[in-house]
Amino acid sequence: MPGQQPKRKFNHHNKSHKKKKKDAPSNVIEAVTPLAHLEYEEQLKKKELETLDCMRNMFSGIKSAFLERSQDLPPCFNIVFEDDKLKGVHLDWNGILASPKTEGYRNNCEFTCGYNSEKNPSVGFRQGLYSQGIINVESPQEVKIVSDSAKKAVQILQLFIEAHHDSHKCYDQTSHTGLWRLMKVRENAQGEMLIVVQVDPTHISESDLQSVTEKLVAHFKSYDKNLNSTEELAINIKGLFLQKHSGVSNAAPTDAPLALLYGEDSIIEEVLGLKFRISPMSFFQVNTKGVEVLYSKVREWTLESMNPEKSKERVLLDVCSGTGTIGSTMSSSVDRVIGIEMVESSVNDARNNAKLNSIENIVFICGKAEDTIATNMKEHRLNSPEVECIAVVDPPRSGLHKKVLESLLKSPTIEKLIYVSCNPNTLVENAVRLCSPSSNFSGHLPPFVPVKAVAVDMFPHTEHCEMICVFERKLDKK
Repeated sequence: MPGQQPKRKFNHHNKSHKKKKKDAPSNVIEAVTPLAHLEYEEQLKKKELETLDCMRNMFSGIKSAFLERSQDLPPCFNIVFEDDKLKGVHLDWNGILASPKTEGYRNNCEFTCGYNSEKNPSVGFRQGLYSQGIINVESPQEVKIVSDSAKKAVQILQLFIEAHHDSHKCYDQTSHTGLWRLMKVRENAQGEMLIVVQVDPTHISESDLQSVTEKLVAHFKSYDKNLNSTEELAINIKGLFLQKHSGVSNAAPTDAPLALLYGEDSIIEEVLGLKFRISPMSFFQVNTKGVEVLYSKVREWTLESMNPEKSKERVLLDVCSGTGTIGSTMSSSVDRVIGIEMVESSVNDARNNAKLNSIENIVFICGKAEDTIATNMKEHRLNSPEVECIAVVDPPRSGLHKKVLESLLKSPTIEKLIYVSCNPNTLVENAVRLCSPSSNFSGHLPPFVPVKAVAVDMFPHTEHCEMICVFERKLDKK
């Protein structure tokens, strides 16, 4: 979304390739959903071809690593495909999985408060990047990925800002003045919403802020279905919050003051039969139906990778476990789940979600994976010959730290690794390290080999996509 760091783009795998400079978007639809002009099947074809380019770069990098060390390539590199689009892709390619929902799918949106091209107050999306000098904020009403309920929430705040604009302006990122900064809207499948209104308290007295906040609460309550509102714009408001933030950017730090004005502090969303509690700042995938496709494939491939005889204890090592969604959805299929996550609030959410679903075979550990993975593998007996350990990694855009890769390579029990990627470029870099015949790491075991992959379209109408890649290796069982 505008104002947020984009998760991934597929335009620059080859460092020698110069990207074409894109023209500035002509409207907010182009800015937020640059593929919306294409039929959905065409979007999928485009994303699949771009993802295959990523796979070619992966194999090119791995081949170069073997050639540099004068070592023979694994047998999988001898695969020859007759299909032109698969040339250079030496694995079981499973294509691209479509999102079950392509419109109104975002369960989390941030709307900027600013001014449109006619200099009128506006709640919506910036028509491009502020860093490029684009400051106009335009209505999201025609943007396909925003739900109808979220669009109504925008209109409700818009009406309030217009009514009070003489005394309280929208925030101006150039002069750093104004009160209203943004609105964050989160909702679940039942349409229950958490709404956060962010303000800059710098140029307003505490008493004036208290007064306008009380008016804001009364305004939103008048549109709340739970309070029997009959307004045409009525929505299901589960909780309304006020966030104070005086930084230059609208991206507030995690400890920015957040006050519940009325209602409840969280909503419940269901994924693959499990319940997850979502607070205003919790991490949760933005496409609930799409993430069910993603996690179902992760679960399917994890179980396929396990020994069907069940002669050993089955343990899932969930690296970069976030709020525990992958580990929780896998918990009924394995004996134990060990999750490692560095963000303390996410670990707390993960533990609470496990309790919410009465999951007892799961442990979440707070710490950087690069600092704790080796210790925790030893502490939880993951290196024992009596354990069949499969690692699932779901790293941030920056990919896995080299120490995490080292620990995975050194583990005597990890023969299978499932990599969920939100950034194909760092997937390529990590894959080359995992699959190289030797490296700077001392004492690690044989390298992995990529055996199959799939793309998952979690973000219809945008350029972004998720990927799942399975890596395997054979270890000497003495």
